[in-house]
Amino acid sequence: MKEIHANHAQLEAIYVNARTLLCVMGRGTGKSDFITAPRIIDNVQAMPRSVGGLIVPNYANYQKIWDSIKKGFEKLGWRHGEHYIVSKQPPQAWEKGLSAPIDADKFKNYVSFFNGSGFYILSAKTGHNGANLDWLAVEEAKLIPDAFFRETYLAVRGLNVNLFGHLPNYGSLTVVTDRPRPNDYQWLYEYEKAAKTELNQDTIELIKASNIKRDELQKQLITDKLTDKGYLERQIRHIERELVFFRKKAVHFLEASSLENIHVLGIEKIQEWQKLGDYDFAVSVLNLKPPKVQDAFYHYFSPKIHSYQSQNDIIPNVPFHIGLDYNSAICCLEVVQIIGEEFRVVRSFDSTEAMALQAVCAKFADFCKEYPQNKLIHYHYDHTAKQGRGANNDLAYYQTVELELRKAKLYVVPNFIGYTVSHEERRKYYNALLAEELPTKFRYNAHYCQNLASSLAGAELIYYTENGKTKTKKSKKNETNAALDQTVQTHHSEALDTLVQALLIKKQNRKVFEDV
Repeated sequence: MKEIHANHAQLEAIYVNARTLLCVMGRGTGKSDFITAPRIIDNVQAMPRSVGGLIVPNYANYQKIWDSIKKGFEKLGWRHGEHYIVSKQPPQAWEKGLSAPIDADKFKNYVSFFNGSGFYILSAKTGHNGANLDWLAVEEAKLIPDAFFRETYLAVRGLNVNLFGHLPNYGSLTVVTDRPRPNDYQWLYEYEKAAKTELNQDTIELIKASNIKRDELQKQLITDKLTDKGYLERQIRHIERELVFFRKKAVHFLEASSLENIHVLGIEKIQEWQKLGDYDFAVSVLNLKPPKVQDAFYHYFSPKIHSYQSQNDIIPNVPFHIGLDYNSAICCLEVVQIIGEEFRVVRSFDSTEAMALQAVCAKFADFCKEYPQNKLIHYHYDHTAKQGRGANNDLAYYQTVELELRKAKLYVVPNFIGYTVSHEERRKYYNALLAEELPTKFRYNAHYCQNLASSLAGAELIYYTENGKTKTKKSKKNETNAALDQTVQTHHSEALDTLVQALLIKKQNRKVFEDV
């Protein structure tokens, strides 16, 4: 019998074997060869003639992923040509999959197994063919667009529920990736939230405890000659039925750094990776959540320092100051109260609807209904609010905002701040503000302003040359990428910049709030 060594995270993934598994792990932790590969083989064995899908970022560079999965198959004793073949019609003697390809030319990027099971290799760059899938696995999930994942996951349609619906393998999802950066696709964190609910965590612990009890009974069945074997076998079958039930409900979230696999990698490899630099080493190797991008525009932004948690933070009779960012894809609105020397972002709103500007104003107006003592609204806007026009009227953006808020019976005091100050001037001021070098303290409500925090953390600094001089500015390249979640791009930070310029950078505007 061949011995197989696995690290703790790999063993836990196999031991729990939840229907939904999300692994966010560092470099070299064996995600493909000893998490994805065993899960695929388990599906193949449990559901003969089933057909699944393996999502990869693109066909051009997936060979490394496939080599690792193939290596995992070999570890488990599954050999190419004997147990499975790739990208060609299987032998006539092999079983036929329930929704496997039929024509010879359709087998490209399809893996066939001898028992009729198989899976499509699906590139996130080219889409899928709409096949009925019984399970799904996702490799390098941080590179998979949210829209493509959701579209493909819909292909796990449940058409074979009468055959496999009693199994936790049916409809299963396996997601592996290293740590996403702030501007990577982060849809997978939805599963982290689901995994961290109290009910789900209790379910995972119950699965582990049931596994331990079953293993003890199986050992007793072999070693204890006096115990009624029939009784032990009935107890084991009962536990296994319970495991099936709870595995079907469970969402398993696993995190591990590369140090988890140091016995395989060796200390030399870890030392070599240290040359990547502190940021990449922390994210890619130690698997730490990145607080911000490496070259960050808001360099000193820190959720630990600048956030607070409260659902009752609105101060009565203190006016709201609002600033917006106007865009065809999304409109954002930040709400600030000035409390002494504290510049406090109390709420953050956005909308991606067809009439996004009206929609985000409506959200703010609904919020204001809860605070009738705070009907005085200082609306700060720059030149961009005068240039744009609404999609459904001929009004400038700032006129639409004033109209919508006054319709909601709010008292609006407009403040035109002119052209925005340069990126370099903004960045210089933010460095001082966020580093706590000024009397004014910047704070935001972490409960209500999550998208603002992501926007600040993900804003990149870029360098350019003008008249022979090197200058810096905020990168807004992701604002036009429809594949990205626009609610966490730089739109929110732009809305905040308007307020910072109006209330803090331009000293003459300090009277806006000092005299109210």
